[in-house]
Amino acid sequence: METWLAPFAVLFTQPSWLNALALATGALLCLNRRTVCAALRAVDGASDTGFSRFHRFLSRGAWSGLQGSRILLGLLVTAFVPDGQPLVVGVDDSIERRRGEKINDKGIYRDPVRSSRGFFVKVEGLRWLSFQVLAKPGFARRTWGLPFLTLLCPSERADAKRQRPHRTVPEKAMSGMRLITRWLPHRRLVMVGDGAFASLAVFQTLKERAVCVARCRMDARFFNPPPPRKAGQKGRSRILGTRQLTPRTRAIRKATKWTRMTIAGWRAKDGSTDRAVDVATGTALWNSHGMTVPVRWVLTRDPAGRAETRAFVCSDPQRTAAEILTWYAMRWAVEVTFAETRRHLGVETQRQWSDLAIQRTTPLLLGLFSLVTLWAGDLAAQTGKLRVLGAAWYKNPDPTFADALAVVRRLLWAEEAGRPILWRDDYPTWRARPRTAEKPRPLNERLAELMSYAA
Repeated sequence: METWLAPFAVLFTQPSWLNALALATGALLCLNRRTVCAALRAVDGASDTGFSRFHRFLSRGAWSGLQGSRILLGLLVTAFVPDGQPLVVGVDDSIERRRGEKINDKGIYRDPVRSSRGFFVKVEGLRWLSFQVLAKPGFARRTWGLPFLTLLCPSERADAKRQRPHRTVPEKAMSGMRLITRWLPHRRLVMVGDGAFASLAVFQTLKERAVCVARCRMDARFFNPPPPRKAGQKGRSRILGTRQLTPRTRAIRKATKWTRMTIAGWRAKDGSTDRAVDVATGTALWNSHGMTVPVRWVLTRDPAGRAETRAFVCSDPQRTAAEILTWYAMRWAVEVTFAETRRHLGVETQRQWSDLAIQRTTPLLLGLFSLVTLWAGDLAAQTGKLRVLGAAWYKNPDPTFADALAVVRRLLWAEEAGRPILWRDDYPTWRARPRTAEKPRPLNERLAELMSYAA
């Protein structure tokens, strides 16, 4: 862990650095809740009488999570985004279900996991806006969403209670993307979001910084360019030309020209990675509420008739429909990341009440997802492959996050036991016993305790 986390050592003092190593190791090895106490038990720190310093590390520590996000972004870009390729950033919000009187920034939102079109479920919790690098790790065939920056979006009621201006999710997204452009000034950026980010304000603000792709409404207002000004014509020039058909009307017209395309990563219900779609595209001026942005719109239709017709917009009219749909197909990895962090990293099981600790814990767990992917990629490059859990009746050739986490845990446990990992005889061990315990217990006893409480 000292080697893996070395790029982040500049954020901490020496005592805080040791606390960070212990908490990071414990968060990886514990199996249920990701509380500070559970992390300490995983590294044999249950008998440590100075446990309060680990709580203060989150609630009072003077370290910058924003600087850590910048370091993590640099590591992800170096490892998974080759030079010359655009950096595709997926932006989406997620609800962390939390209750309690001391959680000040919580609100009541629609639960996207439990709700459907005909069934509405309200949930109390915290809303997080996650920025994720969309790329393929070297050991995987599909696109992964790798979080590097996570921002808390307090509810409107919480902001009013604290007498501070409320900022919506699209406004937070604009701030985050402007920050990323300052971190990577020489990189071409592509922001991909769902319908919540199909905002003219977002497109107009970021048009000089990034290419924005989002799903838009089927009744969007598209216009042709204004006609050229005639000689001797008085008055101000027109901003818009004639109005185009709405995507909903264009989709049902027989005169609409559709082109069959196969989009990489456009997943079908049968599990295939590529899918054929009918595409109609064109350029227009997108206008609403006094703002006008030139865009390329893309209309998709399922040839089998099983999926609904959808419309997408891109802030760069020069991009092709295949590029736009390929970028949007990469966005679906964001939802997989949210599910995997809940299942394997214990998101929503934290129990911090301090405002600063709450603002740090969830971004740290999401960032741990990206770190595990980086470390698994390094191990796969050294060994030539990544071990995948399988059975005689089921063989999955593509590793999942559970496989990556298992490889990292196995290495940590092997180092803990003081013996090399099974497929590397010369792998060094950096500690003979846990740093948090004066009289460490044998590893087999600790593993037996973890397994007995796993359920």
